[in-house]
Amino acid sequence: MSKRALALTLALAVATLANGFPQRGAWVKFSSREGRFSALFPAKPEHVTDDAGPYTNHTFAADDGWATYGVTYADLNAVPDDPRSALDGARDVMIMGNELVGETEIKLSGYAGRELKIKSAGGAALSVTRLYLVGQRIYNVTVIFAPANTYDAAGVAKFFASFKLAVKPAGSSVA
Repeated sequence: MSKRALALTLALAVATLANGFPQRGAWVKFSSREGRFSALFPAKPEHVTDDAGPYTNHTFAADDGWATYGVTYADLNAVPDDPRSALDGARDVMIMGNELVGETEIKLSGYAGRELKIKSAGGAALSVTRLYLVGQRIYNVTVIFAPANTYDAAGVAKFFASFKLAVKPAGSSVA
């Protein structure tokens, strides 16, 4: 290969690397008064409301080009008698048709939770999710990587560490 062709190939490779991969910027602190939470997102999140049967899901999500970061919450009809069963049910819905790679019991401010690692059917995407049951509200804090090989442990840790409950909901009990 001539020096000129090599130089052109290198210049194209550098341009592709510089422009082809998303650039990460400063994260944005977002608070939802109605959702009673705050979190850092890679950009200002969009809010989508979805009526899912008897519950209304409120989702706040932002994409950084590598992953989608989201917080979804829904209010149940009553405070579940057994937080573990409620979290099991939420987990089972999430893994339908997917592969549960890992599961750990966790807590947030004393509230029961689960951390799930889920691979999509075919392995094209990987999600890391934290579910929390806070009174009669369930929170789903998720990072989805598609393709799965863009997994960024530091981004997941930053997002999860930033998720905070704003106030203790009325009628809730800390487990």
